[in-house]
Amino acid sequence: MKINSVVLADKQTVLLLEDFFEAEFLEKLTRLFEQHTVSPDWIDAEWTSCRKIYCGNDPAYLELLEVLASPKILTPIEQVLDKKIKFDSVKLWSDYPGFGPLQAHQEGSGQGQAQIYITRKEHATNGASVLNNDKQMLFTLPYRNNYGWYFDECTKVMHSREFDVPAGAVRYSLIFWYNYETKIH
Repeated sequence: MKINSVVLADKQTVLLLEDFFEAEFLEKLTRLFEQHTVSPDWIDAEWTSCRKIYCGNDPAYLELLEVLASPKILTPIEQVLDKKIKFDSVKLWSDYPGFGPLQAHQEGSGQGQAQIYITRKEHATNGASVLNNDKQMLFTLPYRNNYGWYFDECTKVMHSREFDVPAGAVRYSLIFWYNYETKIH
């Protein structure tokens, strides 16, 4: 995993995460996402038919739970943040055209939050956008395979998604949360 760190004006840290998963596991996870139209484990979100949420126990999903709680993932993030973290939960999303842009917001609860994109077709403008607290755009992440972000304090980082899912595309991502235990030093 490669980590780039961006510190915002209000001292919030955004980590840009590249090559998050190892190639073999990434392929298993990609195949799980690609079952979004045929597996009964992918259900429509209660509030829209333009998002499916995974609700199953496929072996790849069970392995994902282990991977996200493993030292291979935790340690590099802990070293950058100087905080001990503990995996909390994960959701797998498949978003479709018509889902729409996501308005500027900060999360209502939680501590560390991350989103990793899973795709075989990249899009320059389909990732999350990070804004300042005046809701002015700072940057938009590309929707690139095995790439994403980590917000050190998700209730304090203003973010959005400027564009709808492109026509003919499906936007796969996993969003997950970590809680903080203590500072390392």
